[in-house]
Amino acid sequence: MLPLAIMDVDQIPEKLSEGNGDAPRGSGHQTGRRLWRQIVLAVVVGMMLGSVARSLAPLKTNHVSDLPMVLDRIRQVVRPEETIMGTQTYWFGLYNHEFDSWEELVYYQRNNPGATLDDAMRYYRPDIFIIDGHLDRFLLQSQESSVLLQSLHLQREQFERLLDEYGTLLMDLYEGQSFGRIRVYRLDWSRGP
Repeated sequence: MLPLAIMDVDQIPEKLSEGNGDAPRGSGHQTGRRLWRQIVLAVVVGMMLGSVARSLAPLKTNHVSDLPMVLDRIRQVVRPEETIMGTQTYWFGLYNHEFDSWEELVYYQRNNPGATLDDAMRYYRPDIFIIDGHLDRFLLQSQESSVLLQSLHLQREQFERLLDEYGTLLMDLYEGQSFGRIRVYRLDWSRGP
């Protein structure tokens, strides 16, 4: 018997009844074929509906509804003249500040062979660094298997060392699914080497 997965759908009822000499061959066979098609159709439609429902599930949560509250909390600790680096999401509420994306640190190192994360941070010299759940996924302990993470990441140990050396934690806030843990650091570039 052929595996069911590689048979034509119309052949499945026939193959299942093979070897059974008293299997009906007339209208009963057509009814079996019709029933089998309906079962296959129901399974396929069910899988499609399940896939669509699963894809739409994240849309039930309004991730933007927390943004004004988070931005208000960040504005309380950021001075008007300070430059900011972090995830682009926060630029929407902090647009009156010079704002650089954290990815610039990766691009700087890529465009300047031999440059370190310290070199990149000193080049941009942000006064404020915002770390959230999104950015945290790109801080890696070691090389990961994901192509995206291999091409766009920062080494966690180096990054945390820089924050310890130059930074002061101003805010540590947990905002659940939308943003994860949000930490705001003020960096003092006069400290350190």
